[in-house]
Amino acid sequence: MRKIQIYLTMSELLKRSITGFILVAVMIAAIALHSFSAMGLFVFITFFTLREFYSLTRSFSPNNSKLVSAIMGVYIVMASFLSALQFFSKWLLLPYFLYLIYLFISELYNKKSASILSIAVSLFGHFYIAIPFALIGWFGFFYSYTYQPILILALFFTIWVNDSGAYLVGSQIGKHRLFERISPKKSWEGFFGGLIIAVAFSQLIAHYFPIISPLKWVGFSIITSISATYGDLFESFLKRSIGVKDSGTILPGHGGMLDRFDAPLFAIPTVMIYLYFFC
Repeated sequence: MRKIQIYLTMSELLKRSITGFILVAVMIAAIALHSFSAMGLFVFITFFTLREFYSLTRSFSPNNSKLVSAIMGVYIVMASFLSALQFFSKWLLLPYFLYLIYLFISELYNKKSASILSIAVSLFGHFYIAIPFALIGWFGFFYSYTYQPILILALFFTIWVNDSGAYLVGSQIGKHRLFERISPKKSWEGFFGGLIIAVAFSQLIAHYFPIISPLKWVGFSIITSISATYGDLFESFLKRSIGVKDSGTILPGHGGMLDRFDAPLFAIPTVMIYLYFFC
């Protein structure tokens, strides 16, 4: 029995490692290649993350407009990227305004489960998921009128380094629970371990990409690590509220898209604020 358990654990670890490697490789390639490939990547992530979110919240909002809401979430991302690419037009706002009108009026005709909560869930999905991914396009044009992927890559690498550091340190010496009610496995030791490793990693970025000062890269890494941790905790809170373990099964060994991209949902807008006011 013990040998079978070890085999299953190793098999799950291998599956998780392969999926993680492919996911990271695809993300790096898409972000680094071109602004349009980056837009395509985040359109894909947004759509499937929203679909998972709306599936999770089906009990609160059982109407059938969620596919439309997911598509319009994708539209927010595309419109934001086009605006960052200097293709902004007031007409880009029209489809979303029409969607809002449709959303409100359609609920009036929903005889079986009409509820203001259904509208709230649809719009919260956009606020929670679509808007953060819409903002990421602006990272690529923060210091230049031409697309520069370094800030986007730095954000995700910092999140990955922080997450890995927190896991390694927490699994070895973690004793004091960070937020036991929401996430029993997270520890303060893991949190500070991930934070310190992320700060050290920021100096490596500063050495090769001195677009901001080393001290500001430190601030970048601290803001990213803290906000990413809260993003992870909020998604855990969401799943506990609904009573599920994983948001989905699309990523073998990792669960769903929302499980993998919960940290950036808080980190992206928080880091955007930091960049605009302090860098």
